[in-house]
Amino acid sequence: MGFVVAAVLIAMQRLDGVFVQNVPVLLLSASGATAAIGMAVTEYRERLLAERATLRCQKAAVDRLNRRVTVLNRVLRHDLRNETTIIRGYADLVADDVDDPAARDALRMVRRHSADVERLSRQAKRLNQVWEEDDRTDRDLVSVVAQSVDAASSAHGTTELRTDLPGSAWASVHPRFGFAVTEAVDNALRHNDPGTDVEVSVSDTGEGTVAVFVTDTGTGIPADEVAAIRDGTEDALVHCSGLGLWLLYWTVTLSDGTLSFTENDPQGTVVEMTVPAAEAARE
Repeated sequence: MGFVVAAVLIAMQRLDGVFVQNVPVLLLSASGATAAIGMAVTEYRERLLAERATLRCQKAAVDRLNRRVTVLNRVLRHDLRNETTIIRGYADLVADDVDDPAARDALRMVRRHSADVERLSRQAKRLNQVWEEDDRTDRDLVSVVAQSVDAASSAHGTTELRTDLPGSAWASVHPRFGFAVTEAVDNALRHNDPGTDVEVSVSDTGEGTVAVFVTDTGTGIPADEVAAIRDGTEDALVHCSGLGLWLLYWTVTLSDGTLSFTENDPQGTVVEMTVPAAEAARE
């Protein structure tokens, strides 16, 4: 192609009376340059086609993995919930006819751990719902926190909850942000020191963010669990005891926020969820 173009240009210049020297060199240079360009374009095209093929294979693999995880998630949650319901039912049935204190204690342990498995199944369902959405919406966190506190109080049958809430605090958060607040409050109530209150508060930081605080007086979150959340991964030595902290982490992260854990004075944990304020609130 370069040879043809060069020949046409030479012919046009000669028709205009322009004398061209070293015609063979010009033709060879043009054809050589075009050949080099052609080879570069061909190599780029082949690389592009190979990358497209690789992406198609990777997408197909991801789709297969997603389908498998979805099936596994649904089947496990369904079966776990059904099996633990049966276990708790039989434990309650046997407990009515047991007089041995040690046997009653064992049955209470069965019921407690069955409840833990049910909670794990519920957390898995909520975590999957969080992962299925990645957009954000404007929500009044005061309303979100109030609903979570009411739900937790009813579930635990307790009044050991104090709130410090402003009139409103609009933020741009994940649509399921209430899951994070509910999980934090539920975890605080389960580990709080009896006879003391769990405190939940919302405040505008004045820096374009809104913070939700959940404070308890329990024994604190183990350091290895906090490390797993901080590093975003788990292994045999560093891992969380369940999905609660991961539910917190992903809900806050997908809200473009930050999650932190600090020690309460004299004991306990302060969970802080800081998220961007809504655009109208920032204005």
